[in-house]
Amino acid sequence: MNATFRPKPWHLRRGRCAAQLGVALLVSGAAAAHAETLDEYLSSGALKSITNPVPINYFLDQAPGSLAEADRARAMEEVNLALRRQTNLMNKMVESMSGMLAGSATQQVMQQTRQQMSATSLIKQELLGHFGVNAPAPEPTQRQVQAMQEEARQGITDPWIRGIESARARERVGDVQGAARFYMDCIQFVPHDWLADTCLNEILAMGPARAHALLVWMAANASSVGTAGMSPPGRVRGPTNYVVQLRAAALRGLGELVGSDVLTPEQRESALQPILGYAQGKDNSPYYAAAADGLGRARDPRGLEPLHQLAGYRKDKLVEEAALRALAVGFHQEDALKQLRRRLDDKSAEVQFAAADALLAADDEAVYQWAQEIITSRRAPDEKTVDLRPRVVRTLVAHPEARSRQALQEILHHGAGNDWLDAWIAVGLLEMGDDTQLAAVRAAVRKTDWALDRATLGSAWRSIRPLVREAFNAAVKAAVGGPIPTKEIVQVVLNFASAQLAKASEFAADREIASLQLRYQACEAFALTDASGAAEELRTLIGDQQPAVRLSAARALALQPSRGSLDGLIAAYHADFGEEDGTSRTPEVRAALLRAVLSRAPDDPRTSALVHEAAASPDAGIRFIGLVAATHVAAGRQ
Repeated sequence: MNATFRPKPWHLRRGRCAAQLGVALLVSGAAAAHAETLDEYLSSGALKSITNPVPINYFLDQAPGSLAEADRARAMEEVNLALRRQTNLMNKMVESMSGMLAGSATQQVMQQTRQQMSATSLIKQELLGHFGVNAPAPEPTQRQVQAMQEEARQGITDPWIRGIESARARERVGDVQGAARFYMDCIQFVPHDWLADTCLNEILAMGPARAHALLVWMAANASSVGTAGMSPPGRVRGPTNYVVQLRAAALRGLGELVGSDVLTPEQRESALQPILGYAQGKDNSPYYAAAADGLGRARDPRGLEPLHQLAGYRKDKLVEEAALRALAVGFHQEDALKQLRRRLDDKSAEVQFAAADALLAADDEAVYQWAQEIITSRRAPDEKTVDLRPRVVRTLVAHPEARSRQALQEILHHGAGNDWLDAWIAVGLLEMGDDTQLAAVRAAVRKTDWALDRATLGSAWRSIRPLVREAFNAAVKAAVGGPIPTKEIVQVVLNFASAQLAKASEFAADREIASLQLRYQACEAFALTDASGAAEELRTLIGDQQPAVRLSAARALALQPSRGSLDGLIAAYHADFGEEDGTSRTPEVRAALLRAVLSRAPDDPRTSALVHEAAASPDAGIRFIGLVAATHVAAGRQ
């Protein structure tokens, strides 16, 4: 990527998007006529019409060297056509709109409206109108409105998850600007913070030079790019949410780059200046929190003065919290640490939790005693205050220092207060490497009759931590031609699982959520141990009734280190992973699992059998992986 990054604003691309939209709506992901050979498949044009991006990344990352050069060139032509359609902004917006309208609550309200417009209702309205009385229009209940709002947010998500996988492929075929445009559109358009963070992670994974050029450009041009062009004219003062989200992401990402020691001195300086600039100035208040976050990650001494000023900003608690965290974690400032310790006794549970999370990240001793007291505290049956215990456990697990593990072991030894919390801690300890908890976790995933306190079980206890430094490691490996990490291969499965967990957490009852969350998290714990029985447990969880758990178990089997996980992975390939608003996600998940099998054991007879099955799949994308992989099997026989 050149240092000057200038993708066209959305409103200048609108004509092309609209023209492509008409074609895209006619294209389905269904397979073309069955092709028995790769040559026949490529001649059919099926590849350019697929909606599943996973096979394209397989072709770019894992296709065997034995693939004929002519076939590779033909495939590349179709891959480029498919990728442009898969990442088209208008296509994604239409898909998202369809998802928003397909939710059960929305359909119920629409059905009620249709019933109100029946012949009988029309007659009533006519009679009432004759006497000067207007018949009231049907209005949805408050509960229906809330359900519709949540369904709208969830309905947007899945198309963009598929698009992230496509954008990653666009970068690999050399269309860096096309990939970057998609990530920027996603950061602005999608209402879920975790998905925007995933896009930011993808930008960082593009490598230091490309990420630096793009993020500097985003910080400078956020007001004129992407969906910012959709803003209505004549707005009142201040930037739109689109602009704030995009520029804030750039500031956080630049901070990560500066603090990672991967930039040249010149790049480092140009990356730091926007963060410093947006950390001050009255007009920049919408960006204060992100700038504070970026300065904390950057750890440059020039950030201390603006951070101290932001720590005293009383108009926005989020800004104050971000600045204190940056001073404590990035610079270990004692004054900031003292303020955070005092906040552990604040009346607000959210203030307490934010302080505890920052102190754990700073590895401060005081927070461990506080955590033990919070988790072991007994709550009255009618207690209505926010229950921090599940979240504090997860925060300790997310900071896997020896003291975190020791604190959780001590809490579990004395008992946390109810059986669900004990199981929740056991899951966390298994994730942290304590294999003695395996039996307890295996028992917990089968239990549903928990003796729960009156707690806020609908809270999001598992947060996705953005800006993981593994992104840089993956980019470096790819640059030197190293093997593609399995985590990257099945990232699309994690994204689907996260979306499903968020959806279930909004609509399920508290007790159901407690059990669901534990099973979901147990999958991640089983993925990190090769102890006997872990792979077997994951294979059982593939049959779970909740799509979020099935998806989490499938990803865990791909990561699970034991020998028995290959059979489980193949079993997972044959499972159903549900749908989102009428669109099945099973093809993408199966394609990712097939990639994982080919990466783990390319020469295993079981893999050869799966490849043969995939080559005859009714899904055009999976069939493509099978046909390409079969060339390796055929070459080995010669």
